[in-house]
Formats: sequence, structure tokens, C-alpha cells
Amino acid sequence: MFLFSSSVGVHILCDTLHYQRDSLEGFIDSFTHGLDVYRGVLAVVDKCWHLLGETELGRSLKMSQVLMQATDI
Repeated sequence: MFLFSSSVGVHILCDTLHYQRDSLEGFIDSFTHGLDVYRGVLAVVDKCWHLLGETELGRSLKMSQVLMQATDI
């Protein structure tokens, strides 16, 4: 579920950046739609974050989280 939802979010962002060059209005519509999808992706990730910590990605995710918190200072 996590992989699918994050792939959809990335796909929509790339699609917007690549194909919506005709008008500013079309770009903004597509970009805001992508933000709505991304918000849904965050909801999925938030619910399964503890499960991701138990996978092979867990160590990398924890290290990136620590690094991001260290740069917030």
C-alpha cells in the first residue's frame, strides 16, 4: 500500500511538471490536485510508519529522520 501510494504521488507530480506547460491555470490545477494526492499519501504513510520501521528500509528511514531533525535547529 505504501509503495503504491507513494508511486502514484510521484507520478502525478512528474506528470504535472512535464505535461502542464500550456497555461498557468492548467499547471496550478494539476499541481493542487497533486498536493491533494500527496496529502493522501501522507495519511497512508502515517498509518503504516511503524511497519516501515520493521523492514529493510527501517534503518535508513530512522537515520534520515534523525538527520532532518538535526538540520531543523
